[in-house]
Amino acid sequence: MLRNSILVNIKQALNGHDRFEEYDFQITDNSNSESSQVQINYLGKPEYFIAFWIAQVSTAPINGKMSPGYITMIEEFIIGGVEAMHEKIYDWQCEIWAEFEIDPIIRKQNEQQKILDEILEKFDTFSTEYFSKEEGEELKDRLDEVERKYRDMIANLISDTKEREDRIQNLEKDIETLKATVNVVNAGYWKRSMLGKMVKWVVNKENQDGVKGLIDLGSQVINGQNLLGNNS
Repeated sequence: MLRNSILVNIKQALNGHDRFEEYDFQITDNSNSESSQVQINYLGKPEYFIAFWIAQVSTAPINGKMSPGYITMIEEFIIGGVEAMHEKIYDWQCEIWAEFEIDPIIRKQNEQQKILDEILEKFDTFSTEYFSKEEGEELKDRLDEVERKYRDMIANLISDTKEREDRIQNLEKDIETLKATVNVVNAGYWKRSMLGKMVKWVVNKENQDGVKGLIDLGSQVINGQNLLGNNS
């Protein structure tokens, strides 16, 4: 069983991060007569943990393991001794909070990818052929129409001036990129790139077109008419 002084030190460390309190965690003392081991689990997500294997000499190095780690979800580490546990616990809590901050971004990316995968099933995005010069010019004209459509959408739905300007700037850059690459990359990749950008423009906006609306609009751009990747 660990000494009370070490357990008190652990609790003080858990209270050291301004996003957490000691009651957010469960401390489990797995020590026995042969070794001392303590594990701390975050109660909000019990798979997040930090564990220390403590030697009998307080200044001896301590082996440990934690999740999440700095790079991978589970990482092993060695620290200088009992005094270094406080800093390591704080670092671990920072990694937990970093996961919380990135989680909404990951969810949004997954949502976008799911919509994109559904849309890509309706189009031939594997062609290695290239658009002709004439086809490229027609696509550029259609992109101008798409830009006008989404400019109006952004202007109507976003009231914050800076956010509205940023979205319009990003839209303009995407349209410029698509125009610049229409006769440079193969047709399959260009279609995939265009559809991916369209999903990015509308996901998480009010009154978004939805999957069917994106399919219809994408088809109009690619085919010049409301078709799903065919001419029938």
